Amino acid sequence: MNDKSEERKSSSTAVEKIWLEKSAEQKETEEKRTHLPEYVVGFSLLTILVSLVLIYYIDLQNAAGLRDMLFDLNPDYFFFDYRPFVFYHWYRNGGVAELFQWLFLGGTALITSFIAARVMDKDRRTFLFWGIMAVFFMLMLIEDAGDPRHTFRSYVQAIFSEPYQGTMGSISELVYFSLLGLIPIYALIRYGQVLQDCLRGLIYFGAGFLFYALATVLSFLGSAVGLYNQAGNVLREILIEWGDPLLYYQWYSFDVEEGWEFVSFFLMDSLVEEALELMGAAAFLAAAISYYYHLEHKRKASDPG
Repeated sequence: MNDKSEERKSSSTAVEKIWLEKSAEQKETEEKRTHLPEYVVGFSLLTILVSLVLIYYIDLQNAAGLRDMLFDLNPDYFFFDYRPFVFYHWYRNGGVAELFQWLFLGGTALITSFIAARVMDKDRRTFLFWGIMAVFFMLMLIEDAGDPRHTFRSYVQAIFSEPYQGTMGSISELVYFSLLGLIPIYALIRYGQVLQDCLRGLIYFGAGFLFYALATVLSFLGSAVGLYNQAGNVLREILIEWGDPLLYYQWYSFDVEEGWEFVSFFLMDSLVEEALELMGAAAFLAAAISYYYHLEHKRKASDPG
């Protein structure tokens, strides 16, 4: 009898040990998942850091003759407008940085749609907030991937018979961005209280809007008042100081061949603007993930079983 009792006790202890180990593993996995927003932001920072290292060693220092190789490549090989700069390839429209932006914005639109669906029958204010934000992020993805503002601006310029960077074209772009920006502003003013109990999500949302607002203002001023050429000239001179002796000749010769200050403009339009947008998209995705985990935590707290 004692043997059977000991056997049951031993079996019960073994089962309890296995359960505790599984619980510990589950808790560890859950803790790792809750750090996913930080991983997203960290990944975007790492992406930018890698690009800066490549730009320094290839574009500025011509490491292993790679800059010369880029200048010697035949542009006919490429389906896009080829330019022999790492900063251009990495941050151009449809380049490496934008691919990650599309991934982040698409993920944000998907998660916010999922959150809205989860609370649709439980919390009308939360549903409306995340539903509006889901629409906004989908429109942002369309804008980032398709640049419909350029099409809109082109028709405005054609109607008013003005060249690129004209007054009416600039005004039309300002109106376009203003209308797009009113969507999240309305959602935040009308229903933004739903974020108050999720501080991490609120911080990431604020960072995302800050990065995109800065990129949008720079983009508008870059074309409206020629800021990109002016600031780009300063940035170009700084980078030339950091580069090898031939950098000045290659960059200025390229601008002469293009007939305009290409390097200066795209150092701002590609490198600076797209880096800001990448960080903004990462922050938005981190915010959506943070709020999703917040909802899960509330659900488990209210229903432990």
